Amino acid sequence: MNWRFWEARNWSRLSKKYEHDPEALFHNKRSILFSHITFAGTFMGLFHALEDIPEGQWLLTGMDFVMTAFIFTAYLINESGRHRQAKIFLLSFLNLFFFIYAQITPKELGVYVFYFPWVAVAALVFENREKNYRNSFILLSVGLILFLFITKFNLLSQWRVTDMETDVPFVINLVTSLIVTAIFIFMMISINDSTEQRLIAQAQQIRLKNLELQKTNEEMDRFVYITSNDLKAPLQSLLGLTKLARGNSSAEYLDRIDDQLVKMKSFIQDLLGYSRNQRTALQPELVDIRKVVDDVISSLRYAKGADDIDFQVFIRVRQPVPLDRVRTMIVLTNLLNNSIQYRRRDAASWIKIMVNPADKGIQILVADNGIGIREEQRAHIFEMFYKGNEESENTGLGLFIVKETAEKMGGSVQLSTTENEGACFRVDIPVAS
Repeated sequence: MNWRFWEARNWSRLSKKYEHDPEALFHNKRSILFSHITFAGTFMGLFHALEDIPEGQWLLTGMDFVMTAFIFTAYLINESGRHRQAKIFLLSFLNLFFFIYAQITPKELGVYVFYFPWVAVAALVFENREKNYRNSFILLSVGLILFLFITKFNLLSQWRVTDMETDVPFVINLVTSLIVTAIFIFMMISINDSTEQRLIAQAQQIRLKNLELQKTNEEMDRFVYITSNDLKAPLQSLLGLTKLARGNSSAEYLDRIDDQLVKMKSFIQDLLGYSRNQRTALQPELVDIRKVVDDVISSLRYAKGADDIDFQVFIRVRQPVPLDRVRTMIVLTNLLNNSIQYRRRDAASWIKIMVNPADKGIQILVADNGIGIREEQRAHIFEMFYKGNEESENTGLGLFIVKETAEKMGGSVQLSTTENEGACFRVDIPVAS
């Protein structure tokens, strides 16, 4: 449990107001602390006033009640949101009040020692932007204590109280002022420690943000470089093929041009999918998983090699679930494209799509009997532009987009595979709340 004074939940309306906003709570910690000081000071002043009644010191008792009323007024002003006015009001009053109090009581009583806590209060409650007020009140309190201790000035001698014991009250005043001063110093140390820890945490966050930014810049540089090359190569091929087609039978060249255009279309679609995933917020809606899977398979029916695939679908999620439909389709499309691309050429090929209910979401399994993935490739397959085979017709973005999209939805993707025995991708996606 944290017992720092400015985080107490029962002394100040301000702490309750900001309890669910850590940032505001931190920035208002001195104002909240001021409420705690004045609230406690109100009870201490009242206790001191009642303590003077049995001694018959009616003047001092009356002054104690006045002090209590002014401290509580400062509490109310601060709680109303006028923090600086409350601090100025209280410290001005305390410095004047104890100057008068010291004038009408014997010097041996040691009333002047209470200026030590007021110095600590001034150092504690003012914000850094209020340092002029802080320094002014510190100088005022120090000046008054020196004036009272060194000089014999007494403007209110006619009101002076002489018939009172001084030895025991002096010890009480001294011990009380030292305890209160020590408490205020402890509070200052706690605030400084809290601020230092916050600065360290912010520096750590900035360092992590810088590392993320550096990583993003490196990925962007790589992205631009590879993208330009991947677009330039098919364009260069198209230029060459059109030149050849002008003077020859064009059917063969048109087929090759068509292949290049399909590659470019696939690459551009991957780029758009990646961009959409990065730039747009989640858009959950009730999704019929069976329909989504059927739509994805239908969209891939005319992909190269898809007509050789036996698609087997097993849906165990009967009711519509709240998901981002577009991102779910992107995940499925890229997984199926990957399985089609790396299908077997020497045997009947199949792809199984299974969707099961899972804890707080759904589980998508896409398994195939393709060529599988070599052990040394497994650590890299989700990287941007990674191709297990340089002669592959895919863009190297598909599985990267699957991972990025799944994580954007709060999910994850895992792979199990054996070379020459196929692969199985498992995607866990939580339902939107």
